Amino acid sequence: MTVPAPGPAPEEMAYGERALRDKMLLLTDPLVARHRDEMEAERPTTLTVEQYKQLQGYRQDLRDWPESEHFPAVEYRPGQPAWLADHLQ
Repeated sequence: MTVPAPGPAPEEMAYGERALRDKMLLLTDPLVARHRDEMEAERPTTLTVEQYKQLQGYRQDLRDWPESEHFPAVEYRPGQPAWLADHLQ
């Protein structure tokens, strides 16, 4: 009888979740910078006001994620706004 391999250790899961969080913050930095630049230049913005608020809320949720009582459980990871993937390509 084969015994299933154990899942990743909690420390490994936490490391992976922090790495994913850091990656998403880096990937979304240009969206924040572009929106601010467009606002300062008084030009039309790529993101709507609501999208920008959602983006900033998501980024704050990512920053707070490691302090969550459910960290690093993947099912409790902050969800990204539905439209975000289209802006990251």
